[in-house]
Amino acid sequence: EIAKMADGAEKEVQEKALHLAELKAEAKEAEAEAEQEDAEIAQTLKELEKQPQGARKMLKMKALKLLEIKAEQKHKEAQALMEQYDHDKENLTADEMEAEQEAEDAIVGMILQKEEEAREEVMKEEEAMVEKMADGDKKELAQQALEIAELKAEAAAAEEEALIEEENVEQS
Repeated sequence: EIAKMADGAEKEVQEKALHLAELKAEAKEAEAEAEQEDAEIAQTLKELEKQPQGARKMLKMKALKLLEIKAEQKHKEAQALMEQYDHDKENLTADEMEAEQEAEDAIVGMILQKEEEAREEVMKEEEAMVEKMADGDKKELAQQALEIAELKAEAAAAEEEALIEEENVEQS
């Protein structure tokens, strides 16, 4: 839409807003990736504690060290992006701030919508697999597990939306 706009002050405001919204989204994505890697590291460490000492454990520890370095780089990337965002945001006018918030809200809305669509697609696939199962205890158990997974996914999505709303309120 911005590309179609006539050159001028409004287009500049929208371009700055989009730039800032994209910077913030990239920073959050990098931080989320780093946190996911941190969780993976913690899980792997728990598993490695149970393993006996040996070559296999040593190789896994080396691979884990590389993952730790990668996670740390992601944290640094996220921090650098947020610092750039904060720096760029310092010089915004009120109109640019408002446009940036609208652009960010639009990006967040699009992401939430795509996540919901992906969840629904996965649930359809899982439901189709359960439907193909022969009637019996296993199928009933699978249906119950699917319902629980769906409720957990919906709760996680609602929590994510609430956190985003809370962040928006704090920024206002």
